[in-house]
Amino acid sequence: FDFRRSPGPFTVRTAVQTEVTAPAVSEALGVLRRLTSDAPTPAELSEAREFLIGVFPLRFESPEQVAGAIAGLVTQELPDDELDRYRPAVAAVTASEVVAASSHVRPDAAAVILVGDAERIVPQLDAAGLGPVQVVPAA
Repeated sequence: FDFRRSPGPFTVRTAVQTEVTAPAVSEALGVLRRLTSDAPTPAELSEAREFLIGVFPLRFESPEQVAGAIAGLVTQELPDDELDRYRPAVAAVTASEVVAASSHVRPDAAAVILVGDAERIVPQLDAAGLGPVQVVPAA
């Protein structure tokens, strides 16, 4: 989820080899479906917390990243201490809060955007029954 005062995008990003694109999309959608139906296990919740807290500093490695973070705070009219409160807030997230937040995740309404070799990816997606595919050629 993006830092925002109002609803915003929820994204899942991954990088996979072309030959496993369709299985990767299917797996990602499956994980999202499970997220909307099952509470995370204590191990899953702990791993997610540790990951988010651990990678947080990497979001501020360059001046551009710092400026972008500050611009986001200003644009979204968030409090000045929002970034200071992030890690303690993530550390305090409970399984019930994850379940509540998952109501905003709608995997069956997802827009899946793939970048790659369409000639090799589209047949995989069609065979997997992942819905209609629209190819947008590179400019």
